[in-house]
Amino acid sequence: MLIAENKIIEEEIISVMKEIGNRLKIDREITTESIPSFIGFTSMALITVMGLLEEKLDITIPNSCYIFVDQDFKQLSIKGAAAKLIKIAKNNGK
Repeated sequence: MLIAENKIIEEEIISVMKEIGNRLKIDREITTESIPSFIGFTSMALITVMGLLEEKLDITIPNSCYIFVDQDFKQLSIKGAAAKLIKIAKNNGK
């Protein structure tokens, strides 16, 4: 089940990033291995992505959480961000 959840979340992140990327004229391929900040997404654009994900997935991402970096501030791929988002959702935003 966790693999299915990851895949769904990864696809939703990619979908939202493509939507925002089109608005910002970021013409780059986006895959689960993509690291958003490395392909032209600024932190402000990624905060917008997170807000749209909250709406589309009906979840709350805590203000203190940035899903695109780990606890050591290493940039995460979309696959890593999806895993972090699932962990946050299972812990009710903690």
